[in-house]
Amino acid sequence: MNLRNSLARIASLVLIQTLFLAGTQASAQDKRTSCPESSIAFETSTLEQIIGDPDAVLKEGRGFWEAEKPLVLVQGWADEVGSANPYERFRAAVEELASLSAADRADHSIFRMTDEIIAREEELQATAIPYLCSFFPAEVDLSRPAYFVAFVPPRAFATSEGIVIDVTSDYWQENPDNILNMMIHEFFHVGFGKFRKGRTETPLDNARLYSMAEMIQNEGMAVWVAYEVRQAFPAPGEEDNRLLEDPDAVAFLRTALNELFERSPSLSDDQLRRQGWRIGVTNRAYYVVGAHMARVIQAELGKEALVQTIREGPLSYIRLYNSLVTEENRLFLPGL
Repeated sequence: MNLRNSLARIASLVLIQTLFLAGTQASAQDKRTSCPESSIAFETSTLEQIIGDPDAVLKEGRGFWEAEKPLVLVQGWADEVGSANPYERFRAAVEELASLSAADRADHSIFRMTDEIIAREEELQATAIPYLCSFFPAEVDLSRPAYFVAFVPPRAFATSEGIVIDVTSDYWQENPDNILNMMIHEFFHVGFGKFRKGRTETPLDNARLYSMAEMIQNEGMAVWVAYEVRQAFPAPGEEDNRLLEDPDAVAFLRTALNELFERSPSLSDDQLRRQGWRIGVTNRAYYVVGAHMARVIQAELGKEALVQTIREGPLSYIRLYNSLVTEENRLFLPGL
């Protein structure tokens, strides 16, 4: 099996998973550190073991998978979203890496990517923290580790314990800037997960629809926040950005969401969940439509109005956007 094909298969689940953040309780650290004092720590030890000595990783087997913190988080992600056998896929890719000669292994792009990312830790810290803190109150501490791994199903996701990035995903196109830009996206989720605890609005009676509204706000704003920092960390390979820049794509995805909302009363909760996943996550409607909404709000009313919707909640986000656009461009969430 070709290593590149193996990586493509492993990276096929293109997903930014943020469900772990919901309901997370503030830590003692959150109470001590203000947002501008936050620190992003790059944790590369697991990645370095995988690429530096894949034979030893294989020898440890499941013991390695179950002992390394980022891989434990990956397993939790897989259990949450129903991704089958992440360990078996991980092991197959490590076996492929181990089969290479020492010279071929040392020349592999994964080494260059890892070195370049580590070298830019201070740059990300200096740029990302002030920028992200402009969206959150001072008491929101963004301090969390960024775990770097290889050969796992999700390219990136955020949890209450940090973010996880797979540097071997073909999605990055071997460009560290794509990874660093995605880290902005993921650390926005960290802040959003803390900020959301004090929201003031009353949720919808339909918990599934309210969860979908929250995904539109959370994922949409994360895409927008990362999109706006492209000058520092370009993301030429980011598909969400391409769709966001295409008015026809935005309109198509907004229509898909509205059609789903229209038929939602006749759907079971499981049907609504599955169709919401397909339209919102797989087809990127939550991300792209939500980012367009953020763009409109910030352009018309400024960043503070956008931030205020986090304080209030996703219904406020949709209502404010709807108030700024014509009827044909609105989002029609039942119960709004």
